[in-house]
Amino acid sequence: MVAKMSDAGRFACMICLPCGLSRDEIITNSDIFRTAFIDYFTSKQAAGIAVMPQTATTAGCLVHVFPPGEFPSSYLQYYSPQLYESITARQASFLFVVLTPDESSRPLTSS
Repeated sequence: MVAKMSDAGRFACMICLPCGLSRDEIITNSDIFRTAFIDYFTSKQAAGIAVMPQTATTAGCLVHVFPPGEFPSSYLQYYSPQLYESITARQASFLFVVLTPDESSRPLTSS
């Protein structure tokens, strides 16, 4: 993954956090988020990956989903220490998502 992220113009990353309209909803969504995603990926000791197919207007990409761990933590500490500090101070559940080009994607052609 680090190699895919060596060219800043060839990837995008984001943090996914649970949300809600009220404190109770945020707590409920945090529990679901933790169980359905973070605990699952952590128990498998794996990241998730999905392919977003190319369309007529967008390029295809690979979506890599990481639970909290060494890779997301070191990346955030280096590139966004204030965000990392905020997340860890709140003990917030999060997923680190990286989008990279789908190299197997072929340009769409019209007949």
